[in-house]
Amino acid sequence: MQKMKHILVVGASGNVALFLSQWFAKKSRYYRVYTLSRSDKKATIYADINHLTSVQIHKIYEKYEIDAVFHCAALVRPLASDEIHFNAYSFVRFLTKSNIRHILFGSVAEYGYRQRTVSEKTKENPQTLYGLSKLLQKEAASYFRTVENQDIVYLRISNILMPRAQPTSLVEKIFNASEKGISFSINDERISRDFIDIRDIARCIEFILKKRKHTFLYNLTSGKQTSYASLIVVLKKTWDSRQKPFPHYTVQHQSEQYTKGIYDNRKIKTDFKWKPRYSLRKSIKWIVENKYA
Repeated sequence: MQKMKHILVVGASGNVALFLSQWFAKKSRYYRVYTLSRSDKKATIYADINHLTSVQIHKIYEKYEIDAVFHCAALVRPLASDEIHFNAYSFVRFLTKSNIRHILFGSVAEYGYRQRTVSEKTKENPQTLYGLSKLLQKEAASYFRTVENQDIVYLRISNILMPRAQPTSLVEKIFNASEKGISFSINDERISRDFIDIRDIARCIEFILKKRKHTFLYNLTSGKQTSYASLIVVLKKTWDSRQKPFPHYTVQHQSEQYTKGIYDNRKIKTDFKWKPRYSLRKSIKWIVENKYA
């Protein structure tokens, strides 16, 4: 029988963290979830990470008997040096015990724009401050895993599909345009992304929590590239007629670097016996059905 694991979700008010908290809380037979947030007063621990000391964090671990920490606190568009520093190193103060599994969320943005298959061995070349901040996080995490024997799993994740995503995501822009009765624009319909369902991410994390041994770095991606044009076609086909009309959109044809390569996810499939369960069509259908639930 699986021993119940106690999970601490850091940065719990973000959309991804919120979903993961709810996902694992529903499996109360196997997991007990505690949350830490600086903006949600209903969180288990209502505190600012920047103001927590290592001693205070250690006491949190002891009080709630924490087995694993999900590090979800991050700024999507870091601009100032302190914001980049937060993305890169905020997890470090939580490394006060060696017997806790830390799951860190990186990004395929760390690889930069590639035109070929990208594996965990590919040299990173971030083109954005967000990608850079995450690469710094990866380097710091690698140090603490190697030198201080911390139990860290680093997941590089692609574009996440979920009912409530970042406002800047294409799907969110479409729903927002529909609600407001306005059009939306995209730079180039040929732009492609690797889209992964948040439910597949949650399932994979479950496998990671159950397995004793692992290596450090994994690409947690769908392994497929989908163009914006194809995504819009699928969304149109699954658009609920009870919602407001699908908004009109224009193509700006402005130059933008976009990914044509494939993110290799064979390593995470092999180590954790995981593979994506949800197709793009299934993900979009789920989003449309649950967007306003």
